Amino acid sequence: MDDITIRQAETCDVDQVTKIWADNSALALGFAPNDGCDYQEYFAQKIANQTAAFKIWVAESTEGSILGWQSLLPTRNNPAILNLTAESSTYVALDHRYKGVGTAVMRHALRQAERSRLQWVIGFTLASNLPMLKVAHSLGWKEVGRVPTALKPPISDDLLVLMYQVPQADKVNGGHTR
Repeated sequence: MDDITIRQAETCDVDQVTKIWADNSALALGFAPNDGCDYQEYFAQKIANQTAAFKIWVAESTEGSILGWQSLLPTRNNPAILNLTAESSTYVALDHRYKGVGTAVMRHALRQAERSRLQWVIGFTLASNLPMLKVAHSLGWKEVGRVPTALKPPISDDLLVLMYQVPQADKVNGGHTR
């Protein structure tokens, strides 16, 4: 995708990041998150507290609209291994799905992970999310587990656990192994 710029998220992006997440959550889960949580504040905190390894990137159009976003955020609380594993989340604005935005922003994040201490990136997706599975497999993710469908609402599909093993950056080859 030549018509987008991928950059680190800033506080001014919170509204668009939250909207894209909410729109996709409603579509994927079959319900809009409405549990009294302040999601704007949640994403504002994640954006404000980015580190060398844990970031949120946005895919921005030439007009300045956010088309999608990708995060690598902590999965562990143990301080000795905190910086070794991240959870990946990829969200694309509904009117820009199936145009390569998700692939581009995820590829960017995985390349950035090569330059960090991260060893593994974990992702979760519903088994019915075939477009995301296609993107993940094309970028080298492996399915490592399946969580059975919940016995009570709201989740009504198996949850797949995906893993990406972060290769060591090849410093001789410009920092990329691919």
